[in-house]
Amino acid sequence: MLSRAIRTGDAAIGAGSPPSDAHHRWLIGQLHGQRNGPRLLARGPLPGARLDESPGVVVRSAGEDSIGTALEGLLGPAPPAGEEASAPDGPEGLDEVELESEAGQDYVKLRELLREGLFREAGDETRARLVEMAGPDAVSRRWVYWSEVKFIPIADMKTIDSLWRAASGGKFGYSAQKEVFLRCQKRWTRFFKEVSWTTGENNNYRQWPGGFDYSLEAPKGHMPLTNCLRGTQLLQALMEHPAFEGIGSASEADLQGGALPDWM
Repeated sequence: MLSRAIRTGDAAIGAGSPPSDAHHRWLIGQLHGQRNGPRLLARGPLPGARLDESPGVVVRSAGEDSIGTALEGLLGPAPPAGEEASAPDGPEGLDEVELESEAGQDYVKLRELLREGLFREAGDETRARLVEMAGPDAVSRRWVYWSEVKFIPIADMKTIDSLWRAASGGKFGYSAQKEVFLRCQKRWTRFFKEVSWTTGENNNYRQWPGGFDYSLEAPKGHMPLTNCLRGTQLLQALMEHPAFEGIGSASEADLQGGALPDWM
């Protein structure tokens, strides 16, 4: 994988002095965030390597140069000295989320759907997990009644919410929706407009499923979707679940910046 990347013949590749260990870690982090690019999982210094000047010959024996230097030609220079490089937003944070469940649920499928940016499918999987945890009556009717939300364990709600937030940089998830709801002073019309579930001057509900935005371009709180045509009690019960008790204690300025719950 690296060989193909270095084979480009870019004159900048392999040039310059060996980078620092911190620079190596920055380069690795950048590559790890590329969905379709190389995935380097190691940390720390990379082994030295030298490029052969002959066409088609990529890497030969170790020397003063490093693969890290070669990668800089592809990714650009590291952040200025003394500045910490911020972790790239996106699905790489999903691997940090513990898939904890008190109800015997498997969240690997949800995590992988979110990793791929398949937010519509991830919403379907989220609802399937909630229905299963809400009890046999919910499974029979295939949707959750608001009074059944209390049967969903705290650990599971936190896992689901953490996965959504990690995949979206804090934009999506039930805790993100609660932040928006509180910012809208618990006014449903304003909330629906804010998360773009309604449209137009008459605040008409968007048509499901095609009327919604299943991308990171959607506004904060846009996903996961909850059917409110039968009323808002279910969504309110989800946002008021004990898993999200800490939401609302932050200042308005923190909420505007998408502050994470204390447990994350």
